[in-house]
Amino acid sequence: MNGFNLTVAFLMGLTGSLHCVGMCGPIVLVMPFQHLKGFQKILGILAYHLGRISVYIMLGFLLFHFKNLFSFQLQQYVSLGLGVGIIASMAVEASRANGLRAIAASHLFAPNVTRLAVRRGAYLRSYAYEFIMLFAPVLKRADIERALKDRKA
Repeated sequence: MNGFNLTVAFLMGLTGSLHCVGMCGPIVLVMPFQHLKGFQKILGILAYHLGRISVYIMLGFLLFHFKNLFSFQLQQYVSLGLGVGIIASMAVEASRANGLRAIAASHLFAPNVTRLAVRRGAYLRSYAYEFIMLFAPVLKRADIERALKDRKA
């Protein structure tokens, strides 16, 4: 690593660690260091920070060595899904949803067809069957199993 990369890494770490003011700061304030005096207090605070830093180093080491297990695509989908869930939960509070009601809007939209493909002969877990039945409520598990076994379909 050249000097420029080290400088950039240092500045990113410095600016990125500003979250500690809001996250780690309150934790340190409630730690029982107040009753300690002098060198014991310094040792207590030092032990806390050494433990915190060593956990970050260990997590970074593990994530680096097992990076092939983590798909960027999967991380992106999980992040988007969680973001949508958070926004949806903030948009409608259960306590204020009493006045909400559904209105018919089918006349505003053209019919939409959803297709779902599953490899024939593949083993499906129960949640996969439930997912398929959400799209086609008229289907039962036996219908799906029969379609997966059928060679003509």
